[in-house]
Amino acid sequence: MKKFILSLDTSTNLCSVSIKHNSYYIEINNLTKKKYKKNNEHILSNINYITLISKIKLYNINIISFNFGPGSFTGLRLSSIICKGLFFNKKNNIIRISNFHNIALATWKKYKNTYTFISLHSKYNEIYFCLLKFNINKKIIQPIMPESINNINNFKSFPSNYIYTGNAFSIKENIKYKKNLLKSIYNKYPTAKYTSLLSEAYLKNNISTTINNTSPNYIIENIF
Repeated sequence: MKKFILSLDTSTNLCSVSIKHNSYYIEINNLTKKKYKKNNEHILSNINYITLISKIKLYNINIISFNFGPGSFTGLRLSSIICKGLFFNKKNNIIRISNFHNIALATWKKYKNTYTFISLHSKYNEIYFCLLKFNINKKIIQPIMPESINNINNFKSFPSNYIYTGNAFSIKENIKYKKNLLKSIYNKYPTAKYTSLLSEAYLKNNISTTINNTSPNYIIENIF
């Protein structure tokens, strides 16, 4: 069966939509100045436009994937609702991709690192973090340390064989922790590109979610 993958990322104020079919890939992005307020206006028009210019009909799409966070409450909920609406009769064809996994893949693309420690600023003095491993053979991301929330002051030092990324250690009040970072790579506006790539890899490894397991992974509204 031919696989046509529609991927969505509305985890920030960048509304990103892509279609992938084998080696063919097309992506549309809209960045709004007001956080998350316009994603609901862009997302459906972007889906419509990308199907027109790719000449791939919406009814030909048999896989849909989305970034389920951590990220914006409004943006993540939007993608989740659209996935459920478009694929209400294709329960086994929805794939949700963690934003942490997207960041880990982007980091691996640049540094070819096996382990990535990711920390995202949550609220007050807390960070949302996890440790991930890139499986080179399967091209998928595997969790080593589960996603957790902790106080940023509990992180005093770090092992030297990890790549560190995220926005938690770049905030002004925690500038002192920068000296502990091995390398830093972080895309403020994640796109549907890595959601699409990971979806394809997860399909090959029979990793998917049913329509009843598409709940977003929220932090706070103003994560970025």
